[in-house]
Amino acid sequence: MAAPRLSEAPATAGAPARDAVTVAEAVRVLLPAGRLRGGASGLTHRVTWATSLRSRPPAFEPHGGGELVLTGGATLESLRQVDGSLGLVRILEGLSGAGAAGLCVAAPVSRAASKVADALGLPLIELPAGTSLVESERGIIGLVLGRHNELQSQASDFYRRLAQLAVENRGLDAIVREAAHASGRVVAFEDARFHLRTAATASGVTPPPLDGAGLSSADERGRLGESLRGQPVSAMAPAATFLPAARWGMVRYAAPVVTRERVRGFVSFCQATAEAGLTEFDQLAASRTASVLAMELAKEDAVQAAEQRIQGDLVDELLHPTDAVGAGRRAAQAGLSPEGTFAVLCLTLANRPDGHAGVNLVSPASAMAAVQAGGTALADGVSRHFRRAGRPTLVRLDGDELLVICQLAAGAEPGAEPGAAPGGTPNGAGAPAAAAATEALLKGVAAGLQSALKTLGFGAFAAGYSRPHHTIAALSQAAREAREALRIGRQVYGGGLLVAFGDLGLYRVLHALRDSPELRTFYEQTLGRVVEYDRRTGQNWIETLEEYFACHGNLSQAAQRLQLHRNALIYRIRRIEEVGGVDLEDPECRLSLQVALKARKLLT
Repeated sequence: MAAPRLSEAPATAGAPARDAVTVAEAVRVLLPAGRLRGGASGLTHRVTWATSLRSRPPAFEPHGGGELVLTGGATLESLRQVDGSLGLVRILEGLSGAGAAGLCVAAPVSRAASKVADALGLPLIELPAGTSLVESERGIIGLVLGRHNELQSQASDFYRRLAQLAVENRGLDAIVREAAHASGRVVAFEDARFHLRTAATASGVTPPPLDGAGLSSADERGRLGESLRGQPVSAMAPAATFLPAARWGMVRYAAPVVTRERVRGFVSFCQATAEAGLTEFDQLAASRTASVLAMELAKEDAVQAAEQRIQGDLVDELLHPTDAVGAGRRAAQAGLSPEGTFAVLCLTLANRPDGHAGVNLVSPASAMAAVQAGGTALADGVSRHFRRAGRPTLVRLDGDELLVICQLAAGAEPGAEPGAAPGGTPNGAGAPAAAAATEALLKGVAAGLQSALKTLGFGAFAAGYSRPHHTIAALSQAAREAREALRIGRQVYGGGLLVAFGDLGLYRVLHALRDSPELRTFYEQTLGRVVEYDRRTGQNWIETLEEYFACHGNLSQAAQRLQLHRNALIYRIRRIEEVGGVDLEDPECRLSLQVALKARKLLT
């Protein structure tokens, strides 16, 4: 699948986004007489509050980190009298561990304290004697609250701009482009399986490489998943997490997009690591964008649910027609030709996705909702694939089964002469070529869908598809074939494949006999002693027989595939003949063994 196109939005003409108050700004604005005595690397720390040390332990009560702490000489002396070890050095270490933004001291600062502040990266500001700590604390709190209100106001304006696009039904891509325009960042939206659905960048911002690998690495997916566990996630104000975007050489704030207690994906505001850092406004913008995208996805869900109900009713009518003429007319209105050539595909998720690659990270109790969401996501992925391919389809989701009616041709089969027999057998001299062309087309359609589903993260699915059938009246038979291909294919080949009913061969007969006592008796009499020997000894002679027959009895090829010496394989074949009481030189015995090996996949 082609990588999504990165839209380029014009640079915003508004005022640049502002960050939270930093230590450097607080000192410059409110404590201009202060002198930096250490910890210069921490001057960019964000200040969330201001507080003064108490004169008795506990001297400092954290409020979530980011506090700019103030103290005077008298307070420091009182703390030393209570505990002689509570000097400025130990206080600095404690504040750093608690996540404080910095320490302002209205007293002389020792050289030892300055060195510790440098080592910790915690700004240490020496204030002139007589500085009013109460007024300084109030001023810093006022500055922080004012900035907070200012950023919230900007974020509200930002939200209204995006919400207006949702109201106007401009679509998810337009919302992401406007977010990039308004923030000046690279903005990307990944779905719940971390498939990059859309991305945009503002003019003047270097676009990231869109190489099809997506945005989030495996480690970053794990971090995003962990950020959601053990805490409620709000659809209207989801928390944004700071983490790398290593594949793009960027850092980002990523916020979950949540609808009906399901994480539908993550929106990320990215900035190149070599440029200025992300700000608090970016964090707020990621959260606001996630809430607008949640509204947009909820609308998409409603439209999709309505379309699926309509298509599901039509599929039921076509598979069980009571009015063939009316069903054909409705199919034509849905874009299908009543005289076309069709195939039916039947798909199901092999197991429910969960964890950070799944769809239900919010409410562990809603397991059933996650199963339903997985089926809905599968139906949406299939529908999107066929829409992009321009191939008319109808889908019906019933529990965990997704049934797809796919039109291969609008009229007679490709290459067929006029006039065709029902059920996909065209008449005339060109019939073999027409049938071959249709089979090739169907296999191409199936291969394209299989590749698209794996690209979208649906590796754990099972699917089967029918033979081509001519006219819409044959759809009931096609659906039976697709379901049988799904059931047999899942048992024989496992998941992740689209299995063709026409390729099942002998398995179709054996599957019909799977509940017959005679088939089990035949299997046990033919292979039972070899299976029992494998069970007792831990050998794998069954695999040896399968490879031997797969190579048509060619010992050299079979030995190579089994990674054995040819003589060792000859010895093993002789032992199989002795233990199993079989003769591999006898054509009837070889046929029986091959049938029993196929029956084993359906009986065990």
